[in-house]
Amino acid sequence: MPRANRSGRGRPALRDQYDVLGLLGTGGMGTVHRVRHRAWNIDLAMKSPRPELLSDASKRESFVREAETWVSLDLHPHVVTCHYVQTFDDTPRIFVELVDGGSLHDRIQDGTLYRGGADEALARLLDTAIQFCWGLDAAHRRGLVHQDVKPGNVMLTADGIVKVTDFGLAKALSEVGPQTSDPLVPVPAPFGLVSVAGLTPAFCSPEQAARLPLDPRTDVWSWAASVLLMFTGRRTWAYGPLAGQALETCLRAAPADRGRPAGAGAPGRGRAPVGQPPAIPDGLGDVLGRCLRDDPAERPESMAEVAQLLLTVYQRELGRPCPHEPYAPVRGMADDLNNRALSFLELGRDDEAAAAWRQALDADPRHAATLYNFGVYRWRRGEVTDEMLLQQLATAAPGDADDWLPDFLRARVHLERRDRRNARVALARVSDQAEETRAPAVRAAVAELEERVEEAGDFRRVRTVDRQAFVEAMAVSGDGARTVVALRADGPDADSTWLVVEETRSGREVARIPALGHGGRVTAVAADRAATLAVTGSEDATARLWDLRGEALRQTVEPGGQVQDLWLSPDGERLLTATDRTLAAFDLTERRRLWVSPGSDVSFVAFSADGSLVGSGGYEQIALWDGRTGRCLTELDHGSDAFRGFGLSGDGRWLLAARASGRLSVWDVGERDWSHAFAGSGRELRNVLLDPTGRHALTNSHRDRVRLWDVPAGRCLRTFDALRLSDSFAVWTPDGRHVLFHGSRSTAVWECRARDVTSPYWPSRVRPGAPAVARRARSLTDRADAAWQLGDVAGTLAVVRRLRALPGHANLPETDEAWRKLGLRCEPVTIIGARLLRVLDHFQSWIQDLSLHGSGLWGHAVSGDGEVVRWDLERGEVTAQHRLTGSYLARIEPSGEQLTSATYQGDYTRVALSARAGERRFQETAGHAGPGAPLDLALSRDGRFGAAVSLDVIPGMAREGGAERRLVWLRAEMQPWVRAVLDELDAERPRGGAVLVWHHATGARVRRYLVDRGPRAVALSADGRLAAAAGDEALWLWDNATGRSLWSLRMARARFRQVELSADGRWLLAADHADLVLLDTVARRVVRRSAGHGAEVRALAMAEDGRIAVSADQDGEVRVWDPRDGQCLWSLRGPTEVTALTLSEDRRRLLVGYGDGGLHLWAFDWDLAPPDPARGAEVVRPDLEQFVALHTAAGWDPRPGAAYPRHPEPSSSGNLTDEQVRALFTRHGRAAYTEIDVRNLLTRLSRAGFGWIAPDAVHRLLREVTETAATGLAGNDYVC
Repeated sequence: MPRANRSGRGRPALRDQYDVLGLLGTGGMGTVHRVRHRAWNIDLAMKSPRPELLSDASKRESFVREAETWVSLDLHPHVVTCHYVQTFDDTPRIFVELVDGGSLHDRIQDGTLYRGGADEALARLLDTAIQFCWGLDAAHRRGLVHQDVKPGNVMLTADGIVKVTDFGLAKALSEVGPQTSDPLVPVPAPFGLVSVAGLTPAFCSPEQAARLPLDPRTDVWSWAASVLLMFTGRRTWAYGPLAGQALETCLRAAPADRGRPAGAGAPGRGRAPVGQPPAIPDGLGDVLGRCLRDDPAERPESMAEVAQLLLTVYQRELGRPCPHEPYAPVRGMADDLNNRALSFLELGRDDEAAAAWRQALDADPRHAATLYNFGVYRWRRGEVTDEMLLQQLATAAPGDADDWLPDFLRARVHLERRDRRNARVALARVSDQAEETRAPAVRAAVAELEERVEEAGDFRRVRTVDRQAFVEAMAVSGDGARTVVALRADGPDADSTWLVVEETRSGREVARIPALGHGGRVTAVAADRAATLAVTGSEDATARLWDLRGEALRQTVEPGGQVQDLWLSPDGERLLTATDRTLAAFDLTERRRLWVSPGSDVSFVAFSADGSLVGSGGYEQIALWDGRTGRCLTELDHGSDAFRGFGLSGDGRWLLAARASGRLSVWDVGERDWSHAFAGSGRELRNVLLDPTGRHALTNSHRDRVRLWDVPAGRCLRTFDALRLSDSFAVWTPDGRHVLFHGSRSTAVWECRARDVTSPYWPSRVRPGAPAVARRARSLTDRADAAWQLGDVAGTLAVVRRLRALPGHANLPETDEAWRKLGLRCEPVTIIGARLLRVLDHFQSWIQDLSLHGSGLWGHAVSGDGEVVRWDLERGEVTAQHRLTGSYLARIEPSGEQLTSATYQGDYTRVALSARAGERRFQETAGHAGPGAPLDLALSRDGRFGAAVSLDVIPGMAREGGAERRLVWLRAEMQPWVRAVLDELDAERPRGGAVLVWHHATGARVRRYLVDRGPRAVALSADGRLAAAAGDEALWLWDNATGRSLWSLRMARARFRQVELSADGRWLLAADHADLVLLDTVARRVVRRSAGHGAEVRALAMAEDGRIAVSADQDGEVRVWDPRDGQCLWSLRGPTEVTALTLSEDRRRLLVGYGDGGLHLWAFDWDLAPPDPARGAEVVRPDLEQFVALHTAAGWDPRPGAAYPRHPEPSSSGNLTDEQVRALFTRHGRAAYTEIDVRNLLTRLSRAGFGWIAPDAVHRLLREVTETAATGLAGNDYVC
């Protein structure tokens, strides 16, 4: 199983990427073929120059360089899109948009350009000439001169759209083509349609013929010559520079005969003879005359000017406006960048492709094609899971011109992830839309995809059985037809365990062993080929062989320990057993043991299908054994990344190991080497199961989340919910067609139809109706500006909301700026969109804390192994880093200026995080004796106080003993294991603990609170005055100034593991299992309990004002809440367990850290509500009270003879007296703040949605709050 090429690119043979469908044409310079692009599922035109023209490498490089100028052009309706230049067999080939309607030269030659009456033909010719202008103008605006403008390089679609082609080829061919002494030699083809030395003599300009420097006005001449040919029907001049004389001759004829070939007659304004062009109108003749002047300076300056003149001619001659409008592309439109990325991808320039896609999403975060293409690209590289891809596609803009596209692309993803049911659901929605719009392209695309649905692979549930007993173990027969299930009823009776044999597909019971008689739980089951014999293994250190037909016990085997797993040969004569210490083989016919392995730690075990290979091992080593002889074949060492489990393929060729880092590693058994590794689904992988061939694997990590992996590609193919799974998890049938899952009280059969489907990428098309959209955008922009100037915030909001709904306008810089300004004057109501801005891969260990600053433009992260990094999140770059030594727990202050880390001895260190420009390290201060070995840390926003929780020393362990050190090592290296250890200890005996608060400046202990239930989490208010803790069945709240318990909430069967306090201490948010509990600390009541997570909440964050909360669970789900009403505003899905998260001050960015060390930066798009003036400034009074409190001096008295110095001296024991503690929290005199502080306050209020309050009103209320605080008790009584 060699590792798959993730990029899927390089220089493959032509037949591997394209189906050549036929020859479209040949010319003097090369050929054009029609090809089907397999990866994109569309037809393209492939242009190939004659190989003899590119005889050496320098010529080929020159040709490619010039031809790629065409690729650089933006998407435009009047330009043939050039996707890329790719070299096959030493010949550069240009892949361009296929236009089926033929060329303008073809339409002139066959006369179809002149169908209908004279008016109809004239309208068609003028419309064609105008669109021709717009196509050339699009290139000129990008600095590209065509240099070979002629009817043969103008393509027409069936519905009359004109597209100019072959940009840049003239210059490319001029450098490699045949040279002649006279560039104006006649050419044999009609109308001079074969280029010579990079130009066509019949249409070249005078300066081109004279080999003078060229600018866009050379194309103006060639355009005019081409239009003249449209009206004459044939060329009447020998070569290009004579076209002006030909026009003069033509215009001297009678008006009705202008442009008509000699002898054609004069049909007047009635019906023209078939194939005859109309007369040249006077206005058009004037325009052509200006364009065909010998001096370029006398010609029109641009093709846009020419087009505007022709629009006037069209209106005057036909009495109506031209049916087409100039294309006004949205600046930075994602369509162009998306196509550019696909071109880079075809050329193997993956980094440039990814960069282009990121730029496209910056321009339009909800651009469906880019979300799909970039998501699929990253999915196939193993960078994101299928869940994350679908989540991103869910944000695609439904208001785009192609309303059907998001559902269509989701259907494609579902097919590739083998989910035909959801693919059909998405296609049904597309079909409804296609019928409504009657779009032929939509119907054709849907029909093709529906055909692929029937051919695609699938992974689906066949049946689920809810058992009335506990499922202990399960096995499948060698032929896969039958399943053997061990069941246990409630109660301690050993005879309550029985065996059931069922048909795998139907579930029909065919046999039953009513009482197994084991003296403990059944831990493993194995069956022979036809399920006539079965073996059960138990905790009682026995394995029993059963005759399933006779429902009788044949024999009992003693493997020498508690049985973990079993393998029974197809003929039922040989048995392999795995206990917690040894492996053994038994001959059941002769009733003797064949071999036994040396004693070792056997935490994991796996067998090949034929029993020839056995794998066993623990966290540090895996051994592979010859199942026939018991000889150890090889030993795999964990290196620096411990094993968490492994699986063997049925053929014994591959081993897949789960690592502590969350990665999955593939071992090639035959080569005895690691093949490759890839990111898994997190640190809590419990089971790994390979299919018989090793191509696919199943893993599960939490509860019922199961992932199907494409092992060679290293990607998560499918994430789904199977059952509430037990540790035994699942088993493949030998043919790999079915998977049997079993949970605690249920079993399920899934069918695996392994047929790969690779969904094509989706190139962007020109958006229909773009000119109308541009006009609408300009109108709305003018209206929004006018409303804003009048101070009408509500009116501006309504207009900008409509502007954002226009295709391609949602996230233009000017639209974004308008929405940002409105966000400062309006209240954020709910989240209407989210997108993944960045995925940051730097850390090798889990993320334990995060911070965001400057509206989420930069932040800090600290990993479980002590690495601290400052990120520039706009560029995704590390700007400073530091390595903590000896610490295992660290927290970043809310201000982002300091970090506190703790060692297991209880010492802590503070690190200043304000690294100056150019510095790569932070300033570390000396350590101080601290709070004891903590499980959690919290820091006050003002940086003055810290808090920690610790548990009682585990009975039987010395404080410095190896067992506790082992616990700490687990905490540092594999955080989830610690929870398992502590939970197991809690089950044996509930333990108490302590909450400690200390003063940073002195290192002195401020308070120590003893609690009777083990605390696990701690939080502080912004000024450190309040401390909250969460533990088993209890929440606590203390006043640190007095040491008084303010509240203790007891909840039976609760399991509080996370806690947060609002800045003012008014609101307390705690996580109980998968629920959130909000408490009002003043009213001392539970306000609300919110459910929604499917797994235990592992990370929690709350906005300073308590109005927004974010929670994340062990399955990687992140939810944003409004705690006031319990509404879930948005949910996200990550790749693995979330271990840390933080919300930016303006609530628009969220940084999420995962157990595998990854970081995801999300951006939220908030809907806004106009301000309610009736609410007044009183709504921000709590914020102002907090501001005043934090700017009032505390901990010292400036008056002469004051009792306390600034930093009270601790006693010899390191503790402060009650009087000294009260001094720390006592605030004296008036608040001292500057105008800069007030401006920062106003900024924070604006970001929080209070920018609609007039600054004068805030100033007045702030003065009132300041005076009240100064004349009151100066903070001696804490007021929430």
